[in-house]
Amino acid sequence: MTVLPVWNPGPMSIAFCQSSLIGSSGGPIRANLQLWFSPDTSKVAVLTTRPDHFAGLAVFDMQTLALTPVPDSIISYPSDHIPQENVHWSADGQTLYWIDMGGPAAVYRAAADGSGLTKLTTFPLTGALSPDLRSVVFVEYAADFSSGALLIAEIDGANPRVIDSRPADSGTGPNYTFAWRPVP
Repeated sequence: MTVLPVWNPGPMSIAFCQSSLIGSSGGPIRANLQLWFSPDTSKVAVLTTRPDHFAGLAVFDMQTLALTPVPDSIISYPSDHIPQENVHWSADGQTLYWIDMGGPAAVYRAAADGSGLTKLTTFPLTGALSPDLRSVVFVEYAADFSSGALLIAEIDGANPRVIDSRPADSGTGPNYTFAWRPVP
C-alpha cells in the first residue's frame, strides 16, 4: 500500500494498492485493488489474496503504514468485485464486519488488529448489513423457488422476522432488491 499526500483544497491522503504487499507477519499479501476506509480514515480494509489463493481481508494503518492480515478471513462474491456495501467498519473504527457470499452467505466480524475473527451468522443467499451494524436483511426461497421471503434478523441471526413474502416471479422465486436508508 502506498500513501500519497495530496492537497486540494486541504491536505488529504489517497491510498492505492501495489500488486503485492508485505504483511506484518513478513509474508506476501496480494492486494486486489478494493479498499474500505474506516470512519476516521486512519485505517483501510484491503481485499487480498491469501496464500491458499482465496480472497481475504487485511487492514492497512495509514499512520504506521503497517499491513495486518485478518488470519483465516474469507470473502467472496459471485463476480470479480466485492460490493462496497458488503464491508463495514464500526463507528469507532475498531471492528470490521463483512458478508461472505460464498453460499451459504455468512456475516463475519474481526478487530482492526486482525484478531477475534468470528462468524456471527449464516443465511441462504444474499443479504445486507444495517448501517448501525445491529441487523441483517436477507432472502430465503422455498426449495422449489415457488416462493420467497425477505427477512430481518439481529446481526448474529437471532430473532429472524419475515417482513415480506410472495410467490415466484416467472418461476425463479421473487426478485428482491434491498438497501438500507435512514427513516426520519
